[in-house]
Amino acid sequence: MIDLSPVLDPHFTLHMLHVFGAITAIGAVLMTDAVNGYMHLKPSNAKYNAMMAPIFSLIIWVGFLILSITGLLMFLMHPNLALERSFQVKMFIVVIVFLNGVFLNIWVTPKFQELAPEWENRTEKVKTFEKVAGLAAVVSVIGWISLFFLGYLIANA
Repeated sequence: MIDLSPVLDPHFTLHMLHVFGAITAIGAVLMTDAVNGYMHLKPSNAKYNAMMAPIFSLIIWVGFLILSITGLLMFLMHPNLALERSFQVKMFIVVIVFLNGVFLNIWVTPKFQELAPEWENRTEKVKTFEKVAGLAAVVSVIGWISLFFLGYLIANA
């Protein structure tokens, strides 16, 4: 007979949902950057990428929402985490990733959709935009990967 009792444990379920949110968000972040990196090799894909950007963004936000809800519930079960330096650093990075995500959604994605038709011509506006968007993408990737490793360290400490 199969023992399903671990699945019914609320701690286990929350952890698995948290992991699912992390996989969803980090996967979408890495996929977005891979697609945008490929666009440098094939600039004609810019219009397609601009169309896909809001979809990837939505997936990232869904993952972030799952992480936020499950993380809050796990924190409420273990409020003493707030005293640990690694948890404080993680929360600081969460704020940075969140604010960077807001910037990416409010400014970068709409601007990218606006500039996509002229991407192949490599206008000065495109080059300037690429620098700003590239910096925000680097902050995003480094932030998400840092959060993943800090979360792993905290969970296995």
